[in-house]
Amino acid sequence: MLESIIDSTFAEGTKNPIFFNFTLQQKQNYLVLLDSLGVEYIELICLQDIHDLIQFKNTSGLNIKFIICINNSDVDIEKVIQLQYIDVICIKIICIDNLTGDVIDNVRDNLKLLRSKLPKVQLQFCISDSFDIETNFLSSLYFNIDDYVDCISLEDTRGNIVHSDIEKMISLIKSVMCSDIDIRCQFSNNNSSSVCNTFFALQEGCKYITTSVFGLGDKNGITDLTGIINRIYTTTPNIKYNLHFLKLLELYTSNILDIPIPISNRHNLIIRDDNINISKHLDDFGLFVFNKDIDIPELKYFLYKYLPRAFNALDDEYIEKLCISIKSDILQNENLYVQLNYDQNIAIKYLLQYIN
Repeated sequence: MLESIIDSTFAEGTKNPIFFNFTLQQKQNYLVLLDSLGVEYIELICLQDIHDLIQFKNTSGLNIKFIICINNSDVDIEKVIQLQYIDVICIKIICIDNLTGDVIDNVRDNLKLLRSKLPKVQLQFCISDSFDIETNFLSSLYFNIDDYVDCISLEDTRGNIVHSDIEKMISLIKSVMCSDIDIRCQFSNNNSSSVCNTFFALQEGCKYITTSVFGLGDKNGITDLTGIINRIYTTTPNIKYNLHFLKLLELYTSNILDIPIPISNRHNLIIRDDNINISKHLDDFGLFVFNKDIDIPELKYFLYKYLPRAFNALDDEYIEKLCISIKSDILQNENLYVQLNYDQNIAIKYLLQYIN
C-alpha cells in the first residue's frame, strides 16, 4: 500500500543540466506546489541551494520532507552530517563487478556513523541496478545493515525488469531483514514499463515510490507522477492527494522548462475536469500568458513562438483589441482560463478564430 510519494524531478533534472534550469525562486514555488498537492518527499542529489531551500521550507511552514542522496564516501558523509533539518539521507553505491565483503563493511560502518550522529534522521540505502546483483551478496549486505537502516531503495536504471523480478527482490529483503523495514522503488521507463512496475511493487508491499513530473529523467526517464497517480486512482478513488494541484504543477513545470505537457497527461481523467478549483491558484505564480491581465508584449511573444505568420501580419493596435477580447472571455469562463494555459493547441485554435 502506498505510504508516500517521492518527487525526484530536481535530482533527475541534474542529469541533463541543459534541459533543467530552475532558479532558486522557481524551486521554492515548485516546493509550494508539491506541498499543496500533498507529496510527502522531494529528493536532492547535490547540496546546491539546499540551505536556502531548508530555510524557505521552515519559514513557509511546508510539510514536505527532504531526502538527500549521497555517495558512499567519507567526503559526502562528512558534508551531510553538517547539515541541519534534513529528514532523510539515502546512501547510494553504484553497481560494480567487484562487490566484496569490504563493500559491505564500509556501507555498514557509514550507516552506523550516520545513525549515531543523526539519530532522528531516517536512513535509506540504495544499490543501483540491484536486480542485476548476485543474490547471495545482496542477502549478506542487507542482513549486515539491518540494524542501521530504515528503508531499502530498489533501483532499476535499465528498464529491463519484469514483475517476477520485483516479487523475488522484495521477498529477499523481507526474508533477511526485520519485519518493519520499508521498501522504496525507482524504476526506469526505458521500456515504457515504469508505471506498471511501480504499481506492481506497491501491491507487493513497497511503501515509497519515486516519480518525477512528466517522468523526466535520464534516457527515457522514470515513473511519471501523473501516470502513477492515475493508475492508483483507478483502484483507490479516494486517494489522499489534492489532485487539482497536479494540473497546476504540470503547468508550472511546462512553463519553466519550455516543454509541452504530454498528450496522455492533458487528457488524464483525474485532472481533466477540475478547472474551477485550479483557476483560483494560476495567478499566484505569474507565469501564464492567458490571464486576466494579459498585455500586448505577452500576447506578441505567444504569437511569435506559436503563430509566426500572425505575428508578422498583425499590428499592435489589432493585438491590443485581441487582448481585450481575451480578457472578456476569461472573465466569463473560468474553464477557458485553465484550458488556454494548459494546452497550447487549444490556445492556438482559440486565437485563430479571432485572427482568421
